[in-house]
Amino acid sequence: MTVLLVDVSSGMDALLPALKRSLFIFVHSQLVFKPDNEVALLLFGTEGTDNDLHEEMKNRKKRGQYLHVKEIKLLRPPDLKYLEAVEGITAEKGTTNYADALTVAIDCLKRRLAVMTDPTKYPRRILIFSNFNAEVTDTVL
Repeated sequence: MTVLLVDVSSGMDALLPALKRSLFIFVHSQLVFKPDNEVALLLFGTEGTDNDLHEEMKNRKKRGQYLHVKEIKLLRPPDLKYLEAVEGITAEKGTTNYADALTVAIDCLKRRLAVMTDPTKYPRRILIFSNFNAEVTDTVL
């Protein structure tokens, strides 16, 4: 299981073409050589917000949590639509919050493992792609 956590904030503009090629090659190799390996694609630094953890917090009346993170593809074996999703990645002007993004990625893994019969047999990893140029403030931590 692999979660691809990609920074798409404006500071990544110049790096995105090469990063998209690398992600495309990675997802394609998973599709061909490890078709059972599950891959998720999450973007952070986005203008909008679309993730399960944000919705859960909103339902608990804790608004404003886990913003600017989008779950584009949840954990499942990759297919051609994953490749299309990688090709569709563009830079956005959202706020980058590494801590929120990592928390959403961990939650993505946790939710998937909760419904598996033998979660211990699957290795798990989160790959973060960012230049980490955003200023870290107390609100990020």
